[in-house]
Amino acid sequence: MLICFLIGERSIEDAHSFLNNVVSKIVDLPLFVSDELPHNADGLKELFHKCIEQEPTGRRGRPRKPEKVVNDDLDYATVHKTRDKGRVVKVETNIVFGSKERIEEKIKALPGKTINTSYVERSNLNWRLWDAHLTRKSLTFAKALRWLKAKFSICVAFYNFIRPHETLSRAMDRTFNPKSPAMASKITDHLWSIKELLGHKGFIPGSPDFANWVKDAFLRLKCDIKAIPRVHKLKPAISVGTVIDAVCTQFGCNAESVIQKDRQNNHTRDTALSPARDVIG
Repeated sequence: MLICFLIGERSIEDAHSFLNNVVSKIVDLPLFVSDELPHNADGLKELFHKCIEQEPTGRRGRPRKPEKVVNDDLDYATVHKTRDKGRVVKVETNIVFGSKERIEEKIKALPGKTINTSYVERSNLNWRLWDAHLTRKSLTFAKALRWLKAKFSICVAFYNFIRPHETLSRAMDRTFNPKSPAMASKITDHLWSIKELLGHKGFIPGSPDFANWVKDAFLRLKCDIKAIPRVHKLKPAISVGTVIDAVCTQFGCNAESVIQKDRQNNHTRDTALSPARDVIG
C-alpha cells in the first residue's frame, strides 16, 4: 500500500520532507531501500540518531561538538545499476546502515527475497500510464503544480482502494478473489467504487471539525493578510453562507459583519473563502 508520496525535486529538502512523512505513518522500523541519492542517507541519519558527547581534550579552544551516531536498529540499503547503452547489465547492493543478518531476516518476509527497488520502479510505470501529466516527452505536462498534486492524489487513492492487485488477489490454488491494498491492510472490507471514492469527504461543511479546521487556517493566515486571495478569484464548491456560518460559530462573530458587501478589506470573509477553496475545490 502506498502510504505517502511527494511531488518535487531530488533535493535534500524534499528528501527530508518525504522521510518525515513516511516515519510519521509507521510504527515499526522497516527495511529502507532506495537508489544511491545521498540525501536519503542524510535524512535517515537525522531522524534516527543519538548524540554522543566528546571527551574533553584538555586543550584550549571550543569543545568538540557531539557526534551523531545512527541508531543500531536502523536498516537501510541502496541499489546501484550499471547500464550499457541504456540497458541494465549489472545490479549491485550496498548496506549503508544496519546489520547484514537482520536485513536478511527482513528480506525473507518480502516477496522479492532480495534488496531491490523493483516495486518503486513498477509503481512509477503505473503512474506514467494512469496520469498523462507524468508522460515523458509529451505536450500533456502539468501546467500547474496544484492540479498535478490533486490529480495524482486521485491516482494514488485509486491504486489503494479501487484497483484489485494480482499478487494480493490470487490465492495459492490460483483462484482470484479481488483484493486492494486497503483491504489487505484491513482499512476497508470491500473494493471502493469511483463514486464512493469521489464522494468521500474528510470534512462536512458546517460541522464542528470543519469549523475547527477553518479556525486553524484563519490563525495561520491572518498574520500575513496579503497572502489571502481576493474574493472575486475564488469559486468554492459550497455556498458562501455555509462557510460563513461555520466561521461565525467557531469565532462567535456576527454574520452581518462578515457579509457586508460595502465593507472594504473584509478579511474575515476572504479568510472564510480561502480554506473552503482548498478543502473542497
